[in-house]
Amino acid sequence: MTGHRATARSAAAKAACIFMACLCVFPLRVRGEEMEPAKSLKAIEADPAKALEVFEAKIRENPKDPTPFHRKAQAMMKLGKRNEGYAVAKEAMEKFKAAGWNLAWMRLESIPLEKVRVDVHFNMGQDERDPPQFGILRPLSFRIWSIGPDESIKEIIDFEIAMTDGKPSTAALGIERGQANGGLLTLLKPENSYTEIREAALKLIKQRHEGAKEAE
Repeated sequence: MTGHRATARSAAAKAACIFMACLCVFPLRVRGEEMEPAKSLKAIEADPAKALEVFEAKIRENPKDPTPFHRKAQAMMKLGKRNEGYAVAKEAMEKFKAAGWNLAWMRLESIPLEKVRVDVHFNMGQDERDPPQFGILRPLSFRIWSIGPDESIKEIIDFEIAMTDGKPSTAALGIERGQANGGLLTLLKPENSYTEIREAALKLIKQRHEGAKEAE
């Protein structure tokens, strides 16, 4: 029994050494992404113009790194350059694809309203990365959160684009499938700008969650 325990301890020690060595050679992106965003987001909140300069410099240093593109998009959103930021987010997705980072989404902005908070996600699922000939894309999700110590997700509204013969045919805002009251909310166009999509989504959210009345 003593020999078996010694062998097991030796094997465990070797496995731990191999794992630590792998961390040095292949650092965990998830771990880094958990630490870095807090610093980047604070910089964007404090001075988005300065943060934008920093991210642009990082892009010049290493144009293959997807992360500065994502942060640049966030900084541009904060500066009110929303359509430009959306275009940069699309660039970021291509960089993530090229780098082999299979992230499901990246946050573009967080919008505080009177009664709820809205986090806007730029989706990067398989269909968004490589649009199908026929199917539904969901480039954007508006995640509505309650405000307070016990905040929770209240609803998710997606911007959806229908693909027909490999081309965008129709678009709409709809509640994410699987929710009890899921369904189509309002029609849009595939070519709508981010600003137009955002405006339509916020109008719906205010009506559904803040008691705003639809204009006559």
